[in-house]
Amino acid sequence: MDKKSQEERLFERLNLPIKVNYEIFNRPHDIKKVISKNISGGGICLSLTEKLVPETKLKMEVKLPKAGSRRPEDYKLEGRVVWSRMVEVFSSSEPSIYYDTGIQFSGVDPIVIGRIVSYFHGREL
Repeated sequence: MDKKSQEERLFERLNLPIKVNYEIFNRPHDIKKVISKNISGGGICLSLTEKLVPETKLKMEVKLPKAGSRRPEDYKLEGRVVWSRMVEVFSSSEPSIYYDTGIQFSGVDPIVIGRIVSYFHGREL
């Protein structure tokens, strides 16, 4: 990404592998587990095995350790797909295909996003 595009971003993007459970709104109880590529205050990029079209609505859940507790804290998020791009990875056996999918948060309390991002701030890969 060029410098001008980075300057136009409203939120800093953190390149973090966060465990995320997601389900599509019209497919309840079909929960999938994935790892994020990056997250910001405005959205998240997930690497999915399925191609989702723009405007697909998702429910997501992120579990993070809670200070002073053995139980993780659950953060519920909602968003909509804004883009999807096929990625092909070649390994020694067969190529595999997945889809980097950009999801914009919607209806999410900014404090929740702030907690998630601040938890990972400084841990970027």
